[in-house]
Amino acid sequence: MIEEVLPEIQRSVEAKLVRYAAVGKVVIDGLGQTITLTGTGLPVTLPIGALVVRWRELSFQERERECAHLARSLMRERRPAAAASGSSRRRSPALGIGIAAGLLLAAAAVYQRVDAALEARAAAAREQTSEVVDPDAERRAHAAQVCQATRARLSHGGTVGPADTEGWVVELELLAPITAPAWPGVASFVALDPGTQSGRINWKGSPELATLDGYDTRVELRDGTLPESSPQYRRRTLTFYGAYVMPYFREREQIQMVRFAHALVETHEVAVAGLYARCADGNEHHMGSWFVGPSPGAAAASLLFFMGAYAQPTQLPREVLSSREEAELEPEFALTNILNATRKVKKTELVAMLGPQDGTVAGSNSASTIAFPFVQSDRALVASLSLAKLLEPATAQPAPPRAPARPR
Repeated sequence: MIEEVLPEIQRSVEAKLVRYAAVGKVVIDGLGQTITLTGTGLPVTLPIGALVVRWRELSFQERERECAHLARSLMRERRPAAAASGSSRRRSPALGIGIAAGLLLAAAAVYQRVDAALEARAAAAREQTSEVVDPDAERRAHAAQVCQATRARLSHGGTVGPADTEGWVVELELLAPITAPAWPGVASFVALDPGTQSGRINWKGSPELATLDGYDTRVELRDGTLPESSPQYRRRTLTFYGAYVMPYFREREQIQMVRFAHALVETHEVAVAGLYARCADGNEHHMGSWFVGPSPGAAAASLLFFMGAYAQPTQLPREVLSSREEAELEPEFALTNILNATRKVKKTELVAMLGPQDGTVAGSNSASTIAFPFVQSDRALVASLSLAKLLEPATAQPAPPRAPARPR
């Protein structure tokens, strides 16, 4: 644990020192008891206290405040030493120095004190501004970097720790024709806070999920239509944050999220539904695990829509995704085209196409699901790419060869 925490503290304190225009390198001892600033002037060492032990329990804002305090303390300890060494050098006796040199040195000392006071005041002003403006922006930037790094590692079979899920969200999205019955309530699955569309999982079928807690742990529920102007589809999206994300990234625990999704979808009449994970700062769907439709063809459409249409670069032809030149993706237009193209796909065909990625097809002709194992998390994306050929324009069949002419 210490090996993971120490570099995070070191980077954060160094970032604050750079912000305060301080030069030097931060070193933390292997036991996490002291922090040292080296560089210009004498090294300065301060105790860290229990920060290493408490680090994982602190929110992002609390970590920022603790590291900012350490950076300011290191700067305060360094300045007296630098000033003392500078003054001793100025007082060193030297033959031939007269009154003019003394005046110049005195002026330099005054200038240095004024400059230090102005720098400290500017640093305080920058700190005050950063505490108001920077934390959220810095947190989002860091979370985006973590998400991209985790995505690259998972695609090669890597594992995930608690800190690696920062910047990720898990989503369960359901789509149904606008003519279908209105969406039912979700009270037996999610307890929404009064007056909000955000709450906590309370589904009795998964007590493991219901007991998860921690910073930013919540489910957001959003209902809408596609498109808003002339609705063709009704859409419901559940976005999972915080501690709810971690089970999705653990092979043995992902089944909890799949069971939750399956149980909720069974209470809805859907055209397609999908469970996937993505970086919170974008719309690209990175990791897919479970897709459903009322038929094998609709299940294939679910995979193609939630993964292929939201991939970067997109896996589907431009004419399938949008009817307008200025829009890269019209979801309702794309979904209609995909459903039409996959309507006649049979279960045996689907099993053959998904087999190379270990995709499984379950259910009957009235309700079908597609699922992928967690290992090598880009399996759903690769499978979607292989299914995309269903949307390619049919090529013209070559004319049959003519029979040779009979000799006269």
